[in-house]
Amino acid sequence: MKYLGLIAVLFLMIISSCSKRTNFQADFDNINDRIWVGKDFWSVPLEEWRVIDGHLECNGEVAESRVNILTHLLSPDDGDFKISARMGLLKKNGSPGSAGFLLGVYDEEDPSAKAACYFGKSIKAGVSLKGFAFLNGQQVALPEGFDWGEFVISVKGNNNSLSMVVVDSKGNSTGKLTSKIDGIQGLVAIANNITLEKEGKPGKSGFWFDNLKLSGSKVVLKQDNAFGPILWTTYTLNKNVVKLMAQMPPLGKNDNQEVKLQLQKEGVWTTMSTKGIEPDSRTAIFKIVNWDATQDTPFRILYTEKGRDGSQARNYYEGTIRRDPAGKPLKVAGLTCQFYSSFPYSPLVENLRKVNPTLISSISQATRFMKATEVTG
Repeated sequence: MKYLGLIAVLFLMIISSCSKRTNFQADFDNINDRIWVGKDFWSVPLEEWRVIDGHLECNGEVAESRVNILTHLLSPDDGDFKISARMGLLKKNGSPGSAGFLLGVYDEEDPSAKAACYFGKSIKAGVSLKGFAFLNGQQVALPEGFDWGEFVISVKGNNNSLSMVVVDSKGNSTGKLTSKIDGIQGLVAIANNITLEKEGKPGKSGFWFDNLKLSGSKVVLKQDNAFGPILWTTYTLNKNVVKLMAQMPPLGKNDNQEVKLQLQKEGVWTTMSTKGIEPDSRTAIFKIVNWDATQDTPFRILYTEKGRDGSQARNYYEGTIRRDPAGKPLKVAGLTCQFYSSFPYSPLVENLRKVNPTLISSISQATRFMKATEVTG
């Protein structure tokens, strides 16, 4: 019996260990053609990436254009991980470029996922059209006759070392390229035209990406990092009239083009209105008259995402339309413009939460706003 007890304990330990392993896989097959990749990702710049025919394409020329995985990242704890993806050359477009991964994308000043997406430092792994594979500053020549039309990059690692193998569609392989490291944590991303030290300009080539896989005991799930498909909402309450705007990402023509506004009354969610998404601004505007402004009212925006195979997935964005603060002093938060280099404004967000203002007033300069949106996408 004691052996049976030992076996049971070992079995539970194995189950417990396996439950900590969080795998991520994306083949993009069920996503309609569009710019926005999905809520598990954020692309920088947004406009340079497309989901086309079940894979990702980058057609821009921005250095280190990338798609960050938001919801699965590398823990600083001990463990291992593996990431792989199929890739291929779309166009050389002048100077030769590169493709691969950014590993452990992390911003020391601001550990949030948003800061990492735009300002995080990382370890670089991939292949260059100049004829070599690279990993954390190490390089090895690609095999003769390497097929740029389709190849697979695989990287394995832990807090002490990394190893990478590149294999093309013909079976040509670089062999294992290794590098010592001192810890790794943060996001991972696929990247186009990666900037490499001592290599000058990163090139302007375009690549496609597919069958992205991330696994291992260092991989942790952060579902709160998901962004979309309802990106955010804003509303006003004035003279018993509520106007609410839902901001959507750039969807495709075959995606669902409607969103619903639901209110919670006595614990039950009721659909109040359905609106189409305005194609230029990618917004849906709701207006409700004869509003009861004497109480807080929970609301949510419902968007049903439709896949290429006809499947449907409901997505919600929840908030509260607060009551009119009649008879109480107003707390007004006055916001002015900031340069894009200050994004994601974490101290500002934290201070707003502490103040919990009744009214937010924003003053911006159009030129700065245009510059910020141009750079951050």
